[in-house]
Amino acid sequence: MFQLKEIWRQILAGSLAAGAFSVVYLLLSLKWLPALGIAFAVYIAIILLIERAPEDHEILVHKNLNKDDVNQSIAYFYQANKKLKRVSDIDYVDDNTSAALRNLAELVKRIADNYRDDPSDLKRSIPLIKQYLPRLLDIVDNFEKLSKKTSETKHLQARLDKISTTIQTYVAHFEAIYEALLENDFKRLELESEVLGDVMKMQIRH
Repeated sequence: MFQLKEIWRQILAGSLAAGAFSVVYLLLSLKWLPALGIAFAVYIAIILLIERAPEDHEILVHKNLNKDDVNQSIAYFYQANKKLKRVSDIDYVDDNTSAALRNLAELVKRIADNYRDDPSDLKRSIPLIKQYLPRLLDIVDNFEKLSKKTSETKHLQARLDKISTTIQTYVAHFEAIYEALLENDFKRLELESEVLGDVMKMQIRH
């Protein structure tokens, strides 16, 4: 049986019912009440003939993981990709940091593409989604804000240099996580995720 998502099913049924009403009432000059009855019959017929397709949140792609979860995570990673690329293109960002941001942007996109191809990987990398990527984006936000300050001092430059080094450090860790996901090497994924988490904790303390 033909299927449509509920919203499109209702739109199609309503449109055909309205069309039927217009033809019967306006063109055939039938009284409005019988015309309304015919339109309602058309609506019911379409609803019965076209089965409701399951919504994304109802489609399980892995244990306790539905299609909507996957789509939301992929969208978040694509947004992160755009943000990292945008900051990398800012004129006042130094070459090394810009290159690191471009590399991170590409890795984030590849991880998102991998989730689309193999949604089960998403359940294995919750810390990356919930903790490490948000932390990276916070650091990039901080770097961008500090870079905009016009009063350049030794203290400010020292902070920028430190954040720049931090961003560059993350490239190797994200690359290792991506490779582990690609190879479905979940022991390595767990290890690399823990290493990245430890690195981030150490940098927060300092």
